[in-house]
Amino acid sequence: MNPSKPRFYIHLLITRSSYATRWRFRDDYSSRRIWFNFYFFVIRPTIKASKEQRDLLSNLAKGDEIMTNGGLIGKITKVSNDNENIIIALNDSTEVMISRNFVVATLQKGTMKALRDQQ
Repeated sequence: MNPSKPRFYIHLLITRSSYATRWRFRDDYSSRRIWFNFYFFVIRPTIKASKEQRDLLSNLAKGDEIMTNGGLIGKITKVSNDNENIIIALNDSTEVMISRNFVVATLQKGTMKALRDQQ
């Protein structure tokens, strides 16, 4: 029996196990990197956007010019007592009651007038 063969076989076992250990560490590191990227590129911006939306909805007041997610632009004329619905004036004669959750953005004062003047 060749005495070098078992030594070589043991050498292969040792090197392969250390090789596997190195790659196991790299797999842990890459999974941490994936979670890190997932948090900073998906979860954190979502939390930030929902916080901004919550702040926007809580600061709505009479006289604000708003835009809804359906594209309506109007001025808030009344906020209902239950704070769930608001009434907006689309023009001088048309008022619409909508849910507060449909508001996407507040606009600068005078935006409605500027849009009317463009037409």
